[in-house]
Amino acid sequence: MVYVILCAMTVTAIYSAVRLHLVIKSVREITSDLNDKLKEDTNTGIRISSRDKDVCRLASEINVQLKELRKEHLQYHQGNTELKNAITNISHDIRTPLTAIYGYLDMIQKTDDPIKQAEYIAIMKERAELMKQLTEELFRYSVILSDENEMETEDVFINQLLEESISSFYPALTGKGITPTISITDKSIIRNVNKAALSRIFANLLNNAVKYSDGDLEISLSDTGGDGLFKYCTRTVGGRGRTAV
Repeated sequence: MVYVILCAMTVTAIYSAVRLHLVIKSVREITSDLNDKLKEDTNTGIRISSRDKDVCRLASEINVQLKELRKEHLQYHQGNTELKNAITNISHDIRTPLTAIYGYLDMIQKTDDPIKQAEYIAIMKERAELMKQLTEELFRYSVILSDENEMETEDVFINQLLEESISSFYPALTGKGITPTISITDKSIIRNVNKAALSRIFANLLNNAVKYSDGDLEISLSDTGGDGLFKYCTRTVGGRGRTAV
């Protein structure tokens, strides 16, 4: 009786050892094959030599996840390609009205007829408006792309960047009857930010003032305990808005 029990225990131990060895071998196969599949652009799944049902179930589940990962990867790259193509197309579209504006500027310089000059200026305004719409659309796309990538930062002299932004919009502001009240501290305010992104923020705020302000615009940059507070206030039909950065 004892001999039978010992034989049964020996057989069980041998079976368990063999099964453990096969499972370890299969896990190694899965690990190696998975690493290869992640590096390759292929639709094939991982393969194992084991017939163990638990190991086979694990391999099957990994293959399902690999399939989903490839699907998401393909959708991302297709969407990213479409987005970049859209940006390229808009960039090309901007050239058309820009070329037309240059052409009409040349025609204005060559004629003294005030009627024709007024006509050319009206056309140029239409082309400029089209360019504005295209650049705003381009900005929206660039924001999407920048959200997908880590933004690079640098030390930026905020005072100078704000002054440059105001200067570029000043003709448009005064053209709408807006004379901004500007107060920028003499103390240098330097922050580690993405310069292009901050410049777009300033441009967007000033562009909104051109569009919606009824003439009251206050812009200030002050050093409040080292924080560097930017205040933008404008009175619109709906009331008064303020932005602090």
